Amino acid sequence: MQITLLITLTIVIHCTSIAPTTEAATNKVVSRWLQNPVTPDGEITNNVEWCDTEKHEITLGLNGGKSPPFLRAWMWVKNDQSNIYILLKIEYFKTLQYDTEDHAIIYYLWSDDPTQSWDRSDAAWIYQIGSPSDLHNYDGATWTHDTLAAEGENNVKGGGYYDSLFYWFEAVKVLNSTDGCDWALAPGDAVGAGNPTQTSDLLYVGLYDDSQGKRYENRVTVALSVDPGKTSPPVGGSLEPNEASLLNLAAAVTLLALGGAALPRHRPGA
Repeated sequence: MQITLLITLTIVIHCTSIAPTTEAATNKVVSRWLQNPVTPDGEITNNVEWCDTEKHEITLGLNGGKSPPFLRAWMWVKNDQSNIYILLKIEYFKTLQYDTEDHAIIYYLWSDDPTQSWDRSDAAWIYQIGSPSDLHNYDGATWTHDTLAAEGENNVKGGGYYDSLFYWFEAVKVLNSTDGCDWALAPGDAVGAGNPTQTSDLLYVGLYDDSQGKRYENRVTVALSVDPGKTSPPVGGSLEPNEASLLNLAAAVTLLALGGAALPRHRPGA
């Protein structure tokens, strides 16, 4: 009986592990507050440029990240009061045909009413050659350059290159340009947190393969940081180091006293 149960559990676990998923996993990325300046040229300017934030591994694929071929990628994010800074490292896949028109894509779909499907959009295309593009008004197939709108501006900086193993892209995008074409974010916001049943609050990052006309992408949720210098102390104040030490010492003495009282007492000669 036990052997049969063990075999059954093994089969179930194996089948679960190989079952195809119908939804791409949403990658949670934590942004850190900017400490070191970024030169958005696509290259690591120095060894401290991105050391003030964490690396997050994501998997890019076709069909919104759900279908092969898949590309391994890594993402670093940080922000300050005005901008979000993004570094993308994308592993070159042998079946891709590299060309200089391949570029990074970052786009956001949302609605002012979170219960409705998205009706607003914002995007940044980061190229290997030339200036990046700031886009909006996605209709499911095409985008409109912000600079074509009456009040629109290009609020994106960035660059990229290919080092024979990886694509590298750096992007800097304004959190809230107020030009009517972009997202409106602030430190502390979470962007891209829509669940799989929603069709708004969706943030995608990836690579556009120009020769194939395909997007290798996946969803991410980015939690923007707040200025650590403006973080409020906990309600009731915070303990000074010496106060904390005294409380810990008092607690330890109390526990020892209780433990001693609980020990069985033996009479002499018993």
